[in-house]
Amino acid sequence: MKVQELFCRANFDRVVDAYILMFPPFRDYDRIPIKEKLARLGRLKQAIRDNCDDFRVCVPSLGNESYTIFILELESGLWEDKGKPEFWNFAVRDEELREKVGRDFDQWRNEGEDRLERYGIDMTPMNVLASYEVAGESVSRYGIEACCAVILFELFWFGYTDEQRAEGIEALKKELDESMEEFERDGKDSGILAEEFFDQMFEEILNDCENEDERQYMILERKFDRSVEDIKRRYSEKVSELNNQIEIDVIKEQWRKMYGGS
Repeated sequence: MKVQELFCRANFDRVVDAYILMFPPFRDYDRIPIKEKLARLGRLKQAIRDNCDDFRVCVPSLGNESYTIFILELESGLWEDKGKPEFWNFAVRDEELREKVGRDFDQWRNEGEDRLERYGIDMTPMNVLASYEVAGESVSRYGIEACCAVILFELFWFGYTDEQRAEGIEALKKELDESMEEFERDGKDSGILAEEFFDQMFEEILNDCENEDERQYMILERKFDRSVEDIKRRYSEKVSELNNQIEIDVIKEQWRKMYGGS
């Protein structure tokens, strides 16, 4: 099913419900007045409605290459969120998948393995995204409205409208260029490693803290975090391997259902 058809079939109210359930707009620790929360929630709902309508009426741009979007519910790789599911998505180029689906491919750059490139959709223009295919496995497993919510969540990273998204993407590119220039000038040339840089930042934050209890808490918390770094790393690597295999299995199963391949 094409992305545009997905949105044409979707029920708006159910897309809103799915979005809020899957991507809660507020956290328990957010200190935002209830009046402001209601205003933000209203803007979010209107943005969902507007973008649903825009997807329905836009003219899809049919490029030279076709892509398929996969949406998956995978386990978080963070120890703090152990066992908590998260929704992930990525697009694959159909021609590349056609070449590699019969091989033992991987999703990461491991030496000696074929790698199937994954593409994000957050920077893809709406009219281009409208022509993408959404994997039937994803639609049947999570439903039309949930898949719409995932796509909108990705687009909303850079704004609610095409104009806001274009400005946000351009600002990000500029920030990355400036950061790279700064790193090459102040980091690489001075020989400062990332770990040393963050140590310096922590010392600055600690020095600015005037509450002794807060200072002691930060010191002990940092000491604990460093003592369990290897545990968290091993857990993250294990979950990444499992998630990677789930992605591969779903991709191959989708291919078999579409083309009857092995």
